[in-house]
Amino acid sequence: MSRSGSRGSPVFLLAAAVRDLRHATRALARSRAFSLVAVLTLGLGIGAATAMYTVVDGVLLRPLPFPDADRVVSIWTRFLPESGYNFDRFSLSGPELLDYRTQSHALGQVAAYLPTGALVEGRDGRDSVRVQQVPPSSRRSRCSPRLAVASWPGRINPVPRASLC
Repeated sequence: MSRSGSRGSPVFLLAAAVRDLRHATRALARSRAFSLVAVLTLGLGIGAATAMYTVVDGVLLRPLPFPDADRVVSIWTRFLPESGYNFDRFSLSGPELLDYRTQSHALGQVAAYLPTGALVEGRDGRDSVRVQQVPPSSRRSRCSPRLAVASWPGRINPVPRASLC
């Protein structure tokens, strides 16, 4: 049986915590420069960890904001160094895209897109945004209904990569 004064009791643990907190406060008050450096280091560390988690959460953990987002892929080609060009990631050519459309049984729908940038002017001034251009032939591929994104000429899509199929 534990008594109220024994080391394992909640009253003793609370009293020890208060005593340790007072001691730490007095020690930090004596050396203000060390206290300032310690507080700044903790603040920067917590801020950096929060920023990294926010990026990882937004980019890796959250699904893309349309149905069947796990089924959307982006296909690239590459030039081998032996060809004289050394491009690791290069857009598909028109004939390659048509080959994927006609010969692929693993892909449900295939559409082209062109990632680019645009300068948009609003009430608060100009802002640079990422834009996906989708050629008319890909708009007819019924890609947009799968992504729940209506495509029409001039639409600015707020979702990055939303024109992928």
